[in-house]
Amino acid sequence: MHRILVIGNDRNIAKVVGLSARRLGLECQSVTDPRGAATRFIDCRPDLVILDLIMPGKDGIDVMREILATGVAAQIVLVSCPGSTYVRLAEGVARFHQAAKSIILDTNRPRGRRSSRCAKA
Repeated sequence: MHRILVIGNDRNIAKVVGLSARRLGLECQSVTDPRGAATRFIDCRPDLVILDLIMPGKDGIDVMREILATGVAAQIVLVSCPGSTYVRLAEGVARFHQAAKSIILDTNRPRGRRSSRCAKA
């Protein structure tokens, strides 16, 4: 069974993603405190990580660095609402760690103009 790990401070989003994942036959766990995200990642060994870039206490870029430094393979989907500064910084971190692919969803654009970009290392 494929595993998803949702890392973000919004419990409602984690709950909706978890319900949707289970309907698709996927196992889903969530972390709402980013300070424990890397430990949960190692314990869970997910196939996919959905990671919020803006969180209190520790931002998603630091969490992504910690996850990539473990050397454990997983696809990471970065989700962000603010402008493209965080998106560009996240892409740079992914390239630095030679992540095969990082998928960035830019939700700051109006509906219908949202984009997802794949940055290859």
